[in-house]
Amino acid sequence: MSLTASIIAKLSWTDVALARRALDTASALDDANALPPAEFRRGAGARCYAFAVVARYRPGLLWAGLVAAAAIPFFLLVRIFH
Repeated sequence: MSLTASIIAKLSWTDVALARRALDTASALDDANALPPAEFRRGAGARCYAFAVVARYRPGLLWAGLVAAAAIPFFLLVRIFH
């Protein structure tokens, strides 16, 4: 189980198997703007596929966003108690 697949599963509220399939599908496509398969067009599958495409084609954006989202509570606490 990869860290990226487990994070995508948690963020999109799906299981790790669907996140892994979304990552495999996103990796198999030649174009990031290609139409996703029917399984990933609605609901949690669409969220999962969107995270997988960002993780595949712009991994720095995914990890920077996760770090920034985790840092917000820390900075709020520093501001409150400083």
